[in-house]
Amino acid sequence: ALTGVSIAGPTAGISGTANTYIAAVAPLTATQWLTYTWQATEQSPITNTTFNLSDTTVLTWTVTGAQTVTVTASNCGGSVVDSHTIHIYLLQIYLPLVLRQ
Repeated sequence: ALTGVSIAGPTAGISGTANTYIAAVAPLTATQWLTYTWQATEQSPITNTTFNLSDTTVLTWTVTGAQTVTVTASNCGGSVVDSHTIHIYLLQIYLPLVLRQ
């Protein structure tokens, strides 16, 4: 049976920029196959079934503010869940002011 899953990834990002997240399950002797279901604010769910004890997904937001990433990892012994928060900011570019006389 799974005893836990943890998400590693950025806690801050820029709107329109890809962010990579990695979920890893415990224990390392967990029975495989594993199904990882990723859910994130304003995103469609992503489901991956793999023999690996970890899974990676890439998410991009076009909105700003706090966004939540949740992963559920499941195998024949049950499911475990973890959540992660990222704050998405708007990229602002400041150009020098040129005065003409």
